[in-house]
Amino acid sequence: MGRVQEDWANYLRRMIERRIREHEMIEASRKIDEIRMKTKEGLYDAAKSIREDRDRT
Repeated sequence: MGRVQEDWANYLRRMIERRIREHEMIEASRKIDEIRMKTKEGLYDAAKSIREDRDRT
């Protein structure tokens, strides 16, 4: 390892930060998937919702 010019403390810090970001992204994806599973596919009508909001104002 002495032949490789690398700041090992900085390298390890970057790798740990990268792994933490990856873990956070995986958790966020799981939560999004859980929310998607709760909504029934095809039952939400965006156009109807927009019309209702416009009628209220």
